[in-house]
Amino acid sequence: MKHDLIIRNATIIDGSGHPAVTGDIAIADGKVVAVGEITGSATRTIDAAGLAVAPGFIDHHTHYDAQICWDPLLTPSSWHGVTTVVLGNCGLGVAPCKPDRRHVAIDDLVIIEGMPRSAIEAGLDWQWESFPEYMQAVTNNGTGINVGFLAPITPFRHYVMGDDAIERPANEQEQQQIGDLLSETFAAGALGFATSKLPVDVGYKGKPVASRIASTPELEGYARRLSSAGGGTIQIALISETGKLSDYETDLLDRLLTASNGPVVWLCLHTDNNDPDLPLRTLAENDALIQRGAVPEVCCRPLIMQFNLNSPFTFAHLDCFGPVFLMSTAEKIVQFKDPEFRQNFRQQLAEPGLISGNIWPYIRVQSSSLDSQQSLVDQTLASIATERGTDPLDLLLDLGIEAELNIDFIFAATNNHETQIGKLLADPRTTIGLSDGGAHADMLCDAGYATYTLGRYTRELGVMSLEQTIKRLTADQAELFGISNRGLIKPGYAADLVLFDPDSVGSPKTPKWADDLPGGNRRMITRPTGIAAVLVNGELLFEQGEYSGALPGQRIVAER
Repeated sequence: MKHDLIIRNATIIDGSGHPAVTGDIAIADGKVVAVGEITGSATRTIDAAGLAVAPGFIDHHTHYDAQICWDPLLTPSSWHGVTTVVLGNCGLGVAPCKPDRRHVAIDDLVIIEGMPRSAIEAGLDWQWESFPEYMQAVTNNGTGINVGFLAPITPFRHYVMGDDAIERPANEQEQQQIGDLLSETFAAGALGFATSKLPVDVGYKGKPVASRIASTPELEGYARRLSSAGGGTIQIALISETGKLSDYETDLLDRLLTASNGPVVWLCLHTDNNDPDLPLRTLAENDALIQRGAVPEVCCRPLIMQFNLNSPFTFAHLDCFGPVFLMSTAEKIVQFKDPEFRQNFRQQLAEPGLISGNIWPYIRVQSSSLDSQQSLVDQTLASIATERGTDPLDLLLDLGIEAELNIDFIFAATNNHETQIGKLLADPRTTIGLSDGGAHADMLCDAGYATYTLGRYTRELGVMSLEQTIKRLTADQAELFGISNRGLIKPGYAADLVLFDPDSVGSPKTPKWADDLPGGNRRMITRPTGIAAVLVNGELLFEQGEYSGALPGQRIVAER
């Protein structure tokens, strides 16, 4: 039998967690047809001697909902060997959306995802109104990698409730309408739904995003809709304090589990700068809930945010910053001079939360437009404040005002303790993710989470074996999100594969700027090392970093 492609002499890590074997992989019609010693011929043969071959990575936490309209390759994720992504996370998205409400979706993306407004307005073609129409538009346009969808609750609430969506819970009639739209979306193949209670999720009009306003009974109703549709996965951005669950949050998870009869993935468990063991205690304290299917999402990388006071998403969870997002640069400068604003900032930062307390040793000056501030680059605000005998909060604002907000800072906010992170990554009760691919484009880029895990935690620190790491990044993700026939290298499964050098695979901790958004706008990206090739549904997408020109991605449809 002649195959389309044979990969020979590979170290095959099949995603099951079993020991790697040396052998060949035969591919035909987009699927793996044989694994082992293969004697047949093929249209093309790749000699993978010295390389590992694994299932393509499955990234279940991305925000490419808008970017997919102008970037069918979904970079940087695909560069790093990701062959399947899930959209709609945290309840954010661009559908459903009525034509006269498009500005609402754009405002949410601009404020939360850190994308320039001009880039979104230039890149979105709005070929849809309903969510099933959006999924079909993505399919019609073609993608380089596979795409699955979660129904994002925020635009569903806006579609039915208008501006009331950010003011109050839905009433009974509105819940019925939203539920009907969700049922239609699940029937069209969405994997589940996503929502948020995260304090930093502030969007349209500088107010909490619409999903944050949904009541617990309202969300339970949507979970029952998912169960009635045949089941699926719920994703919720939940944590209000780094590394721990509140009583409200555990109760909400319990109710969603009961109503949906399916897994609820919640984010996230990061290590706290002042108490790095806290997330490990949270795992132990909530073991019964987790065993029922409340799966915590963990991240391999420090949460390093680059920000300036023109785009202060870092402090979006503080009420005093809500109005700031709607101001011009000149208006922001006036606000930052106001003693009352400074007092509110100081008081709110002192309260327990995602980012709170003494953050100043973890914030450094990254760059400035002023010659007079160049000596401050790479110094922490804590050290500069000590040297000048001033308060670091006042220093932050004063430096920004002095530079007319053209001064950038870098903040190692959470997840700075590798020993504890390694334990979280290896714990089978957690799921590895939180790449946020497509989001926070002006602050960070964690789309290389898989290559970073392989390079840092597997090769350098030995936290997990190569086989176990691959399982965590592939088969485990597919199972959690109901993605069938992917995540393993075995006959009959889709030939989504990544070829990499185990001795060099990795990605940098710090991203770089790229001016490749629509209109020449910029975003942060990371490039991988050690990735030799990426195949999607049996077709080469990248080889030695070169794009093949193909768009072999498929839409992932829930099988219920």
